[in-house]
Amino acid sequence: MSSEKQIFTNISEDRFKELIREVVRDEFTRLNHTEAEHLIKAKEACEYLKVSKVTLYKWLKQGKITGYYLGTRLFFKMSELEKALTKKGGI
Repeated sequence: MSSEKQIFTNISEDRFKELIREVVRDEFTRLNHTEAEHLIKAKEACEYLKVSKVTLYKWLKQGKITGYYLGTRLFFKMSELEKALTKKGGI
């Protein structure tokens, strides 16, 4: 049997929605302070790496760099681009 505590309580639908919003808001705030500040757009990644968008997407497809989609927008972690540049053999 699981050692996790289970709590059952009656709360209104509005209060439940409010609790969910608070949790989501807190998580977004946490992410914004840790990871999001290190994300750059594809155009900025091209400028940093001194390559064209075609080359950037080619490297992404080949797995040489990792991209992260937020909806339809592509972002890159600056720290990962730096690692890719400095690893033995380069990108």
